[in-house]
Amino acid sequence: MPINNWLGGAEASHATSKLYRDKVVEFLQLDGFILIQTSSDVGRSPDLIFRKPDTEGNTEIYVETKFDDVSLSDKTFLSELATYFILYMAKKTEPPDVYLYFRRLKNFSKWKKIFDANSYDEATCRAFFETLLKNNELDEQNRKKVKETGFDNFERFVTDTYVNQIN
Repeated sequence: MPINNWLGGAEASHATSKLYRDKVVEFLQLDGFILIQTSSDVGRSPDLIFRKPDTEGNTEIYVETKFDDVSLSDKTFLSELATYFILYMAKKTEPPDVYLYFRRLKNFSKWKKIFDANSYDEATCRAFFETLLKNNELDEQNRKKVKETGFDNFERFVTDTYVNQIN
């Protein structure tokens, strides 16, 4: 459940989203991750699927990349996170880890209260879950799935989600 701030003079700072995604792939491969699928291969979420057999066994690692400034109230982000939550809960075997890479996280301290084990605040996370449910860009079918799955499972999902700010 870590949250990392990698801001600095990274090569990707002037790149397009595709170049940013390619840099994230390179970064993960240098750490022993093996890319097994891209959204361009299948045309759906997640952006990328990795495995890291040495430490994670057969656990799939879903990766989302956004060369953008993202806030916790961003409607597109909320819809995508709901999709990842639904995918996470749909796994019959061990659920995937979810890695999110963004150029910049708006209101970083609030992100930490949700996604950082040392700063976690249940009330903030619960309020974020309610914001996710109220998102008007979330279709009714997914809203129903998220609501039925409940906050306790969302909390578990959050612990398997790794948020990274890197440009």
